[in-house]
Amino acid sequence: MNKKKIRKIFFGLIMACVVLFPAAKVHAEDTTTEIWTRYQNNAKNNGVTNHPGPTSQANALSIWENNLNVSMAKTPPLIIGDYLYTASGNKVYCLDKTTGKQVKVSDDLVGSVGFGLHPMVYAKGTLYVMTNANGMVRIEAVHATTLKKLWSSAGVPGDVYSPLTYHEFDGKGYLYTGTWQGIGTKGYYFCVAAENNGNQNASDLVWQNEYQYGFYWDGAYIDDNYMAFASENSQSDKGTAADSTLYIVNPLTGELIDSMSNLSGNIRNTVTYDNGYLYLATMTGRLYKIPLTSDYHVYNSGVQYIDLGGPIRTTTIVHNNRIYVGVGSKGNVKAHYAVIDGSSLTKSYTVDVAGDPTGTPVLSTAEEDIDGTLYLYYTCNVYPGGLYYFTDKAGQTSGTGQVLFTPADSQQQFSISSLALDTNGTIYYKNDSNYVMAIAPKLINGLTVIPDKGSVNWKDNFEPATKTYQLTAGDNVDRLDFKISAGSDVTCKYTVNGVDKGTNGSVSLTSDTTKVVLTLTQKAITVSYTFNIKKVTASDTSLGLLYFGAKGALELAGKNLLQPITDERTEYSVDLRKTPADNTILWIRSLNSGARVAVYAVENLKKEDSNTGLKAGQELLFDTVDMENTYKYTIDPVDSKKNTVIRVRITSADEKYTKDYTVSFIRADAQQTVTPAPSTPQTPSTPQTFTTQKQTATQASNSTTAKKTTTTVSIKKPKKITGFKVKKTGKKLVLKWKKVKGASGYQIIVAKDKKFRKSKKMFVVKKASLITKKIKYTKKMKYVKIRAYVKKSGKTVYGSYSKILKIK
Repeated sequence: MNKKKIRKIFFGLIMACVVLFPAAKVHAEDTTTEIWTRYQNNAKNNGVTNHPGPTSQANALSIWENNLNVSMAKTPPLIIGDYLYTASGNKVYCLDKTTGKQVKVSDDLVGSVGFGLHPMVYAKGTLYVMTNANGMVRIEAVHATTLKKLWSSAGVPGDVYSPLTYHEFDGKGYLYTGTWQGIGTKGYYFCVAAENNGNQNASDLVWQNEYQYGFYWDGAYIDDNYMAFASENSQSDKGTAADSTLYIVNPLTGELIDSMSNLSGNIRNTVTYDNGYLYLATMTGRLYKIPLTSDYHVYNSGVQYIDLGGPIRTTTIVHNNRIYVGVGSKGNVKAHYAVIDGSSLTKSYTVDVAGDPTGTPVLSTAEEDIDGTLYLYYTCNVYPGGLYYFTDKAGQTSGTGQVLFTPADSQQQFSISSLALDTNGTIYYKNDSNYVMAIAPKLINGLTVIPDKGSVNWKDNFEPATKTYQLTAGDNVDRLDFKISAGSDVTCKYTVNGVDKGTNGSVSLTSDTTKVVLTLTQKAITVSYTFNIKKVTASDTSLGLLYFGAKGALELAGKNLLQPITDERTEYSVDLRKTPADNTILWIRSLNSGARVAVYAVENLKKEDSNTGLKAGQELLFDTVDMENTYKYTIDPVDSKKNTVIRVRITSADEKYTKDYTVSFIRADAQQTVTPAPSTPQTPSTPQTFTTQKQTATQASNSTTAKKTTTTVSIKKPKKITGFKVKKTGKKLVLKWKKVKGASGYQIIVAKDKKFRKSKKMFVVKKASLITKKIKYTKKMKYVKIRAYVKKSGKTVYGSYSKILKIK
């Protein structure tokens, strides 16, 4: 690294005569703390924010990425309320900042944003964007809500390379930027009034100045009384000629107030203001700290600088008398960030980085009041175009650059993007892959919701990036326990239906609908998740449990080899070629405890307690059913080398609807499988009529299809049982009833409550001639009911339940 050079001019007697320019007054923007409305979101161009960001790679999460199906470059995004705004080509796009989905797109603009180097500006409900058409730079206005184009300014010769700056005078807004036409070629700085009273063809510029050299990434700092911006020099981007210039002009007229010439090398960054000083840096690696007098002239005797050895393209950040600046590689100088003492202009330390820092960084102070930690977030102009950071504290003397986020392969490219930080810790940016990306804090690793009994279904599986969920709980579920996997420094709090429950994650379901909000906090970052929970209805035909494990036991904490249950999924499978299982047991439970479960053969299914196969459409009897209505089935193949396919049918508790689910056990290649007809959504139940299918496999090239012939079989619903009696004798219950003509058997249900939701247990009498049944009694058996069923051609039809008897 080149030896640093520091030059200080001591004031001596001059200090008695010259008054340094005081801290400048800056007008408040028409924004809130919840949005990011301009370059660096700061009128001083000083990228310091109290918005948090992810604190490590492990705690960073990509929540979406979107290229808008447009191959052209995007501008770094703005955040306005719940929306994100970016421009590409000749259009402005509005995105939902939570999902990244496109909401609106603007009318065509006159020009294009080209490389999209810098963000737009938002003020008073309007978006302002710099474009170029036919070698002329324009500022164009778009309504932020409707995205209707409002006006386009007159064109100024050059191209769009410098940031757009906004400032208000007496409540009226003005816009400023510079143009670039090539190395050693003249450029322009100009001003446009932001409010044109609906004029659709605003052709009048407030002012336009021509300068010896152009403006490349050279944004302006603007105060009520002056504005400051700097130019290129006469040579290429890394040329050392000392002929670039800092200009101080009147912002309303463009009239020159003062200038500082002979600056060392090209200037390709924006002027920063902090506490009475202007900061700018050059491509030769020189950082200037420049004071102004009370009449807005450069106080030459007070100018300080430090040589850092490599090209500087990033806009300087100043905070608490520390200066942060990115330095590119040159010769023996590696790419790095320099942390500099603001008083002495000496380096406190440097941080090596992955590549040349080009996009302007952001310094987050969100944790400064907690433990003094500052986070500097930045990009590097190198593959893979991710996000990086390092931390700093007062008095710190060393630091290490860290990877925060690496894009997926399709989103990897160089990056010179500035950043936008939301108040919830999400960082939005883009890179040269032309994707806009959202990187959020990840405070939770996993979440499980455990019912006290029965089942609960998720519409979508839990992912830390998704913040809202819909859950359906079984009718017999009284309580859900939320189990969180998170770091030890993360606190979790719950509200249930708007009532603060503190850290208690046990949620009682006392109504048909329950809203749970889980809030996680880690220092300055807060992330919330919302769970909308509803109780299942009597017409529901959802699965509550479909479990096939490596072993036969029902291990809810074990690995289910079948896909997770979702509302949309009706086809499930397990590939036994890849995941061998020493198991033939399938566990099934309906979400509603009163719904009926049945399993029918489709292909290669052995009949229970037999070596013969079931025909397609014939029902497989269950092995057992427990008090929570969990059915246990043995799924044995007739041929162990072929696939087995079954159909699970759920009939709703009110017997109005049915829904079919296909489960495949794959042991052979797909061409050997007879594919079942796709199941339909929930349909009205018609238990008196069934269609059975005779399937004949026919081989055609590499596929197998099924020829189907249908036979309609009418089954009469059995009558309701009468003469039903129950008597408790010691440790036995004795049940008696009158025989039902034509019945194939009887189904008995006992439970703890009259609605048959608690501690439910089922017993089956498979012989119609039997009209008595003895059951081992337990204290949870309080109520009992019975019904008859008819089984024919593999189908089962149930009669109505008897009257409910209380066990005494």
